[in-house]
Amino acid sequence: KPLTNDKLAVENLLGTAVNEENTFFLDMIQRNGLRINDLITEILQSSRPADISLNDVSLNGLLNKVIARVQDKLVLRNITLKISCDQQDAILKADAGKLEMAILNILVNAIEAVPDVTGMIEVKTSVQNNRATLMISDNGYGISAENKDKLFEPYFTSKRNGIGLGLATTFNILKSHNAKIDVQSQLNAGTLFTVQFA
Repeated sequence: KPLTNDKLAVENLLGTAVNEENTFFLDMIQRNGLRINDLITEILQSSRPADISLNDVSLNGLLNKVIARVQDKLVLRNITLKISCDQQDAILKADAGKLEMAILNILVNAIEAVPDVTGMIEVKTSVQNNRATLMISDNGYGISAENKDKLFEPYFTSKRNGIGLGLATTFNILKSHNAKIDVQSQLNAGTLFTVQFA
């Protein structure tokens, strides 16, 4: 109910917005309201196995959608995002919505780990024989060895206001896609997430 009310209020304000700056921020509120709705759905589904519906999915197309969803965060905090996609796209057997959520969780974690202005994130893919590898690296505060071991456990978080379901959900989604995830990290230097698709 509260989200529905917010959605209606923003839509009404967008209809009367008189300048570009107001429209920009109202658009942002609207997009992030949708993101909150997605997160609530994810939390409600996290305690039970989700049905996976596999179809042919373009990895590059999926990444474009994920990157579009974080543009607001990148612009507001002046974070640099470098994208290096293999010229050869990979066609994955995947549940597009769930895999998008898994990759989004990794990218959002990277964004939250880096500083404003000097924050640097790189998204890179490599494809050989239609076997794809996705790498997301950042120059953020890194993860301690102790926390790295708990990273994918439900309800573990090092964030003040976090609930710790993002990466646990990510791990479960990737596992259901027969994908492997590896994390390399150094405190105060950055983190590299590597996802290998079968």
